[in-house]
Amino acid sequence: APPPHNDTVLSTTTTAQEPQQQQQQFHICISFGLLSSNNKENLQCIVQQCINSVSTLVQDTVQDEKGVDFNNEEKNGVFVACVVQDELYQPPANRPNIMRSIVTAKVPLISQNGTVQNKTRRKVQDVLRDAISNGLFVRG
Repeated sequence: APPPHNDTVLSTTTTAQEPQQQQQQFHICISFGLLSSNNKENLQCIVQQCINSVSTLVQDTVQDEKGVDFNNEEKNGVFVACVVQDELYQPPANRPNIMRSIVTAKVPLISQNGTVQNKTRRKVQDVLRDAISNGLFVRG
């Protein structure tokens, strides 16, 4: 269930699959809250803009890591796994047409070992947390 508070949420999880030719496929899952108007077309546009920004940050982060690369066989870059409206969100009285959605995206990667996976997961999480704190995803 979505968090009951109004703060932006960033969480990551890593799921590993069976090794394949000494490489392991894994996903970094990213979840965050997104405030938007209740127009679904506008929401799709904003989600895609966020994912494009996330993708760029993740690509820059991953290219600096040795032993990790994007899994191009599965998907090329970050992709949206789901977008769910947060039914518990109560918009402010002066902005009644605002809704909060919880967006979950996945980054398909390949690595040589689990230690690299954990290091990459932490680094991606830190980079995204810093980007959110610095207002990278804020639209005027």
